[in-house]
Amino acid sequence: MLENSRDEIVRERKQLIEQKVKVDDKLKIDIEKYQRMHTILLQQRGLYLQKIKFEELLSNLKFPHEDSEQEKILLNIEATNNCIKEHEDTIAIDTAFYKRLLSEEEDLKKIDGLVKCPTCKQDIHDIQQHKNELSKNKSTCEVALAKTKESLRKLVAERASLRDKKLEYDTVFTNKKQLESQIFQLRNLTFDEETLNNTTAVIKRYGELTAERTELELKIAKLSNRHDIVDNEVISLFTYDGENPHNELTVLASQLASDIESCRKHQQLSVDLRVKQSELKTVIARIKTSEEIGKKNKQRNKYVEALTKAYDTLHSSQFPRKLIMSYADIVSTFLQENLELFDIPYSARVADNFRIEMLDDQDRVLPAVSGGQEIMVGISLHLALHDLFSQSFPMMIIDEGTTHLDAPNRKAYFSIIKGLKEKSKLKQILIIDHDPQLSEVVDHVVNLNK
Repeated sequence: MLENSRDEIVRERKQLIEQKVKVDDKLKIDIEKYQRMHTILLQQRGLYLQKIKFEELLSNLKFPHEDSEQEKILLNIEATNNCIKEHEDTIAIDTAFYKRLLSEEEDLKKIDGLVKCPTCKQDIHDIQQHKNELSKNKSTCEVALAKTKESLRKLVAERASLRDKKLEYDTVFTNKKQLESQIFQLRNLTFDEETLNNTTAVIKRYGELTAERTELELKIAKLSNRHDIVDNEVISLFTYDGENPHNELTVLASQLASDIESCRKHQQLSVDLRVKQSELKTVIARIKTSEEIGKKNKQRNKYVEALTKAYDTLHSSQFPRKLIMSYADIVSTFLQENLELFDIPYSARVADNFRIEMLDDQDRVLPAVSGGQEIMVGISLHLALHDLFSQSFPMMIIDEGTTHLDAPNRKAYFSIIKGLKEKSKLKQILIIDHDPQLSEVVDHVVNLNK
């Protein structure tokens, strides 16, 4: 029995060691991959949250005043600078004049009793009168200097206030540009929270399996020690000295029971390890599925972006309406010429946003027209556009053109259709209508009946 128990322990230990080696190799390769992925996803999440923060800051950014007011502030600063320069020049001139007056006053004090001015060499008949005039001019100059300096002080303060307003606006404008630049750099950044959660779960699970593997290694080591003990006991059976067989059998039976229990525990551990390996495979499969979904989402986003650009380019609000609006005057001329073929007392023109306005004989815009008149205007506009673009679109389609038309205007409509057949620019005209008289002016008639 000891031999069988020892062989069973050997086989079980060998199987556990082989399984541990396989798990070690697999976990070592996979965990490096997911750790790198986890680090990248954390960085992406940080940048994505930063992008959202930038967008919130940009949306909450408010300018202290409008652009037009900023332009006025710049003009006012320039005008204030010019005024300050003028005041400074005036102060410099007045100061020089004031100093000259002071110098003359000092010179007059020295020529007391003389008959000629030491400065201008002219005769001075009344020195005191000349002194009084100098004193009066000096007082006037002092008052003018004081007023000019006070005005200069106010201008400097006003310029400082204007510069503060300009700086406040420029600061907001600079912040706006910086935020827009940062948002533009991160415009294509996306973040997949599910992939990050799955990757985190894999790493956490790897840690748990690593701990369990360590515990398993300890148990395998204990099993190996136990195997050595059993092996020694088996060897001791061949060297039995025969002194106390009953005690030996009791010890061996106890040891065998312990070995059987150890084998059972190791078998259970082996089962648990396989279950955890299965769970790990499931998690890895989920990660792979998430990656595939992420790739498909990226491709779909690119496809949607391309479709959006195509839609924005080819939408009727962009093309050919912009092209048509550039020819609005020509279209209006063709529209009026075709409208004159009908019995309608109004004129028409193409307005902004390609709206058709109806005018009375005093060029006043009408609020509305009748249904028949709308049909006439629609046919006339259709013909006007084909007159302008028929080389690019040599086919015309008219649907229910006789709706709401009275007999005279219906006759005019048929006459127009008949005239269109003679235009070489139109290769084909397709008309859908219920009026039987239409068969008299077309080449082919297709009746659609139930």
